[in-house]
Amino acid sequence: MSLVDVRSWTPAARSVAEAARRFLIDVCATHGALPVTAIVADHGDPGVQIRLRFGGGEVEGSVSARGDDEDVCAEVASCLQGVVADHLLGWPECPGHGHPARSERLAGGAVWLCPAEGEARFAVPIGHYPHPDVAANVAS
Repeated sequence: MSLVDVRSWTPAARSVAEAARRFLIDVCATHGALPVTAIVADHGDPGVQIRLRFGGGEVEGSVSARGDDEDVCAEVASCLQGVVADHLLGWPECPGHGHPARSERLAGGAVWLCPAEGEARFAVPIGHYPHPDVAANVAS
């Protein structure tokens, strides 16, 4: 099971924690229930720090957490996708293309999107890639 450990209860930290939870749902959907912990702490001006611990390793990044929850989700997904790139090569895969999808904020919310052909090819809400039934494996 994956876990989001929130170390700060500011609105920004709560928004980032929910975005990290959605990201971990997608990781679990494609890699099974992994023992991953996302630690979220708001350090003020430098932004909200996210640290992922898994399999004896640890990676981290920070986000500004500006905008609404869907803006924050797209930013968190992009940040975490970058920090796990060495561990989850090419993830999440854009179906039929083989390259990684990218996170983006569209009118309907934060999505994984085909970087070559946009939403006409592939766009799925973050937290629903590729199967929406794995949310039970990620606790907050």
